[in-house]
Amino acid sequence: MAHYGYDREQFLRMSVARHTACRDHADVRSRFLSHRTYMGEDRTWRHIKADGSLIDVSIYRRCLHYQGREASLVGIIDVTERRRAEVERDRSRDFLDRIIEAVRSPST
Repeated sequence: MAHYGYDREQFLRMSVARHTACRDHADVRSRFLSHRTYMGEDRTWRHIKADGSLIDVSIYRRCLHYQGREASLVGIIDVTERRRAEVERDRSRDFLDRIIEAVRSPST
């Protein structure tokens, strides 16, 4: 709750879709309404914090029975910085590959 910037009451009143960026609403809704027992790191999602900023998250979910009711135990990990680092790594690698290729075949 602190990471998202909401107090406990605000957070508990919100649906999963409220945290999710518009482009992911339909996917999140269908996955959470399905009775799949596990939702893992097969993709990342965009979530919205209380201040309106977007973060990339991996969501893990296990369905279970709790006090006679179906429930889900959900873990959400902010992977925003990791994703930014991966993008930067890929850009640097591409840049260096182009430099190496240019050195191998100098123009005359």
